[in-house]
Amino acid sequence: MKDISQDDFLSRGSAEKQPTSQAALPAEAQSARMAELELVAEAISASDIGVYRIDVVSGEVFVAGSWRKIMGVGADEEVCYQSEWRARVHPEDLQKIASAHQECIDGRTSRVVVEYRLRARDGQDWFWMCSDTVASERDSK
Repeated sequence: MKDISQDDFLSRGSAEKQPTSQAALPAEAQSARMAELELVAEAISASDIGVYRIDVVSGEVFVAGSWRKIMGVGADEEVCYQSEWRARVHPEDLQKIASAHQECIDGRTSRVVVEYRLRARDGQDWFWMCSDTVASERDSK
């Protein structure tokens, strides 16, 4: 599992999977790409959106710094992202979330929006969350 910072979550999936080299792009295109990435990072930061990606085949999870902020997890803190999240979802909401996400994984829908309760890290309060999940890539099945 890798932690992706706001500055690089769009340009790096993991140390093992580097994207196409920015050096292959003309200087003008590189500059435009960097400006676009900065704009997206600013928008995510300002809107308190917890960005993550899960590879359902390998089980790898990538999270942006915004996810850590929302979840109250420190930047240097080692956590299992899925376990941390699952342990804090209200028990009555787990099945609803799992069913909705399975529809997306199975290809019955390309997007899932589900509201659920999430316990604060200190265990004192519950917060309403909205998960807007999109399948970004599918295999050839």
